[in-house]
Amino acid sequence: MLRNEKYRSAAEAHPRGIIKAYQEYACHPPRDCITKSRIVTTVEDRQNAMEVRDPLVSVVMPVRNGQRFLDYAIRSVVGQTFPSFELLVIDDFSEDESVAVARQWVNRDSRVVSVPNRDRGLINALNHGIAIARGGFIARVDADDICAPTRFERQIDALRQSRVAVVGSAARMINVRGQVIGEIRHPTRPEDIRRALLDYCCIAHPTTMMRTDVVRALGGYRNAFVHCEDYDLWLRISEHADITNLDECLLDYRIHEAQVTWGSLEQRILSELGAVAAAKRRQAGLPDLIAAGTVMDRTAVIELGVPSEVIKDQILLRTYGAAVNAMRLRQYLSARRALDVLRRQPSVPVRMHIRCGILEAQLVARQFFHSFH
Repeated sequence: MLRNEKYRSAAEAHPRGIIKAYQEYACHPPRDCITKSRIVTTVEDRQNAMEVRDPLVSVVMPVRNGQRFLDYAIRSVVGQTFPSFELLVIDDFSEDESVAVARQWVNRDSRVVSVPNRDRGLINALNHGIAIARGGFIARVDADDICAPTRFERQIDALRQSRVAVVGSAARMINVRGQVIGEIRHPTRPEDIRRALLDYCCIAHPTTMMRTDVVRALGGYRNAFVHCEDYDLWLRISEHADITNLDECLLDYRIHEAQVTWGSLEQRILSELGAVAAAKRRQAGLPDLIAAGTVMDRTAVIELGVPSEVIKDQILLRTYGAAVNAMRLRQYLSARRALDVLRRQPSVPVRMHIRCGILEAQLVARQFFHSFH
């Protein structure tokens, strides 16, 4: 009780008091400091929700037109060995049968709740989930991925035994048929992660479990960082608390042409550059210049201190890297889209044109070969 009183007092005494109190006192988030609000969509949902008392974990699963894989994703959450959770399936204005799939699970398991998004967009859906979460921890799961049965159990153990605010994990990459096509592994030690974050995003978003109060204290995800909202959040959290990755595959991360990862490459790269530039400004004791309504375009990134030539070079290099990676994963349509983005860039160097031509030839050859196998 004493620890909880000190925690609350620190939170009330300073705008960032939750972070300061967390650093000094928290090994688990105090249960009586957790918001208990919840939004449900039907009478049946409300009756089911009332059966879930004080879940320790709130699973936030946004979905937009995700009918194809949603049932598999929900099934993997419901089948967890750690039972104290609520699953918030947040529909982002889907035009397919995603809501119907979610409601089938609402009727089968009292821990599943179907929630409409208030404002269109993934970032808004994520923040809506954070706002209504009842659990002391938030687990992120995408609507096309599959959790290992022991994922929550392993991550809860890690959070209980350490002072970290976020726990991610390694992941297996699977294709649309569920076949394993690779692995994703990142640094595991907090100090290594803190250094690596200034170079690239070394936390796989859908593998993470995080402390609800810490995420809320930092304002959740920021709309300025479209397609890398998680990267910006990890950078901000790492300035106040530790982040770690478990070196075991606790998620099957599905690779397919329709996923957000392959969309709007140029915007994603600009957001990544902006997130790192804003973090460096904060480290230097300067404001990060990210206000409500900020759009992370080239002008905004330049204002954060990134030279225009660096922006140009990074867009070329990272887009080419995305094309190569898509080829490796047999995402040929995504590889072609990346090459198209490259060709639209102004003043592309001759060497890059040659590299794109070679990659284009390889793409045509692989597509031709693939059509016969």
